[in-house]
Amino acid sequence: MAITEVNGLSAYGPDGELVWTVTLDDPACTRADDGLTCVHGEGNEASIATITASGEIVADLSFPRADIGHAVDGEVIVAGAGPAGQRSLAGPVSHAG
Repeated sequence: MAITEVNGLSAYGPDGELVWTVTLDDPACTRADDGLTCVHGEGNEASIATITASGEIVADLSFPRADIGHAVDGEVIVAGAGPAGQRSLAGPVSHAG
């Protein structure tokens, strides 16, 4: 089980023991087949990280104004909001990992 916190992401085993921790700025994560896709940072500083089930960041790409992303077959669908609050959707975006 993975839990997001303001300063990162932590994964716990079945007995509640800490398995790994990744430092990210206020992540919002979605589950993929073999790990997580996490948007971290905000506004123009937002990025999308692909994290394996073992806690390794295999890709971390800048994606200004992203709020959430979801990986599907090696690509990411991204949603966010512009500076005036307008909603946006981009995807699929090639995202190695």
